[in-house]
Amino acid sequence: MRSLTPLKGKTVRKPATAVTSLSIAALVAAAGLVATAPAASAAACTPTKSVVSGQDVFVFDTVGTCTWTVPADAGYVRLLVVAGGGAAGEEGTGFGGGGGGGGGVIQESSYGVTPGDTITVTVGAGATTLSGDGQDSMFASLTAVGGGGGGQGRGSGAALNGRPGGSGGGAAVSNTGTGGASQAGQGFAGGGSGANGCGRFGAGGGGAGGSGDSGGTSTSTAGGPGISDDITGVATTYSPGGRGGKNCGFPGNSAATLIGAGGNATTTDNNSSGIKGIVVVRVVGSPDDDPPPGEPERSDGPMIQQFGSTDQTSCDELAPDHLNWFGAPSGGWGNSWAYWPNDGLGGAVCTRTLIQAGAGQPWTVEGLS
Repeated sequence: MRSLTPLKGKTVRKPATAVTSLSIAALVAAAGLVATAPAASAAACTPTKSVVSGQDVFVFDTVGTCTWTVPADAGYVRLLVVAGGGAAGEEGTGFGGGGGGGGGVIQESSYGVTPGDTITVTVGAGATTLSGDGQDSMFASLTAVGGGGGGQGRGSGAALNGRPGGSGGGAAVSNTGTGGASQAGQGFAGGGSGANGCGRFGAGGGGAGGSGDSGGTSTSTAGGPGISDDITGVATTYSPGGRGGKNCGFPGNSAATLIGAGGNATTTDNNSSGIKGIVVVRVVGSPDDDPPPGEPERSDGPMIQQFGSTDQTSCDELAPDHLNWFGAPSGGWGNSWAYWPNDGLGGAVCTRTLIQAGAGQPWTVEGLS
């Protein structure tokens, strides 16, 4: 990453948390940044709209991708983004599949938007094939990862293991199967397998609120709990993990029903499916409201972010969460040097640049794929 030097006519922001930023619209050409035209948009979204406590709530629950135009009175929104749940493995002799992982969940209390901007919204489907992964859901640059499929129990090796996802799938009945890993901050891991044999249960899939039960027991295993959110005005549970299936005996789990849920292992394939996700947007602030604490006014051009660093090996790990301004993702930090630390004597900093591909497009991190 190139070194940074002071810019004439520009003011370096130095909050108490030792974070600094520059609004650098004039440096687009110098930085080699090229504004590109937005890609062809999908069909316009048709969310269901309601009013809760005087605030507009938009619910997107149709699977697929569409574009939504930010209303004129929206400056900050509360968000719930839920991915589709993973499918379970099969229940039956020689199977004892693991439960599907719940779809990943993203909750934002105050996410800045610009009136008139066009935002891409995706609602992910639940997996319908045995041990399949759920589809991702998105709002702008925020991506909730689909739930991982449960272990299938056919043969050996990977078929026994739960698959990774927003929450991981549970392992099938075996002595060696492992639960699928979760996406950090979006869910929990699936349970691992225990003792093999007839009459044993596969592990539960991970949920948005906790890990799935470990398998191998002679009693039924549950998926991890979901997470509750009242963004729609009614407290609702989203993305629990699926239940593991029995290897011989076939007690007959019912199909999953909650939004974003991982599938329950059953003897009927189509009952093992995960459930589709959802995206909910609630307008909580107008364009005239002050930005959330620690976030600056919006800029028309690239914005450099910096914070002081004494450990030059782990900028991404050290970065405060509150620097994901304008809904930009985490990561993309590099080692650099600036004059502002140490009372103007200079020092090591971690640096990244936030950019837009074009007007109305999501903010992203330069160089972060």
